[in-house]
Amino acid sequence: MKLFFSSLLFLFCVNTIANENIKMPAKAEVFQLSTFPCFGACPQYDFYVFSDNSYLFIGNKFVNHLGFYKGQFTQNEYQSLLNILKKFDFSNFQDHYRGGDKQCTQMMTDHPSIELKLQSTELNKEIHHYLGCKGFEKEIPLLQLEEKIKTLLHISSFIKTNDNPT
Repeated sequence: MKLFFSSLLFLFCVNTIANENIKMPAKAEVFQLSTFPCFGACPQYDFYVFSDNSYLFIGNKFVNHLGFYKGQFTQNEYQSLLNILKKFDFSNFQDHYRGGDKQCTQMMTDHPSIELKLQSTELNKEIHHYLGCKGFEKEIPLLQLEEKIKTLLHISSFIKTNDNPT
């Protein structure tokens, strides 16, 4: 019986010590731009920008760099990105612009999709934009926002290929 309680006490102590070494990670402040396939050779990638200005590019298909690439921006791109999102009133876009939605007055097939996600202390927001969804109220500002983000993050240097010049 004494051995049983000693063993139980030992397991409790080991478990307590192990748990003290494991700390819950802080919630990451991150922006994500992802693209999804079309019927053709559209670039497919995920681009993450973190609040410390580090980034992670994951090239999936039809990009210059396949696989995982990480780096560090030299300017404050994360803050510039937040400023752009604020300027375009990111939080007030719909969460989805996709086929079958009422806001799409025209629907075209075989287009890619773009997803924009922000996880920050101030806002958690996601927009999924099917590029074949046309004619909705905020279409032009959303397209402009997507282009501004791609320009700021130098996306073209990651996705240019001989097959896809854009």
